[in-house]
Amino acid sequence: MHARIISGLIRPNKREEFMSIFQDTIIPRAKAQEGFASLLLLVDSKTNKFHSITLWETEYHMSSNESTMYLVKQLGSVAADFAGPPTTERFEVVVKV
Repeated sequence: MHARIISGLIRPNKREEFMSIFQDTIIPRAKAQEGFASLLLLVDSKTNKFHSITLWETEYHMSSNESTMYLVKQLGSVAADFAGPPTTERFEVVVKV
């Protein structure tokens, strides 16, 4: 299993819009991706920092949706809500309970 973590800051006046787009658009599209396993969205209500963690069955699945522009489209749907460019990291999941 593999994880992609996207982190960044949400503009203070855009938090509700960000959450709405995430719930209504990003989550359903993520669920439709081959190899998708799970998604977590973590938000610090004081700083508006967020971490979006997606889990993928294989590294291939995680990488393949990046090469099809899926990830770019999803980030583009909330780009106006970011206070700056987000960062993306990829990890191998070694323990999952």
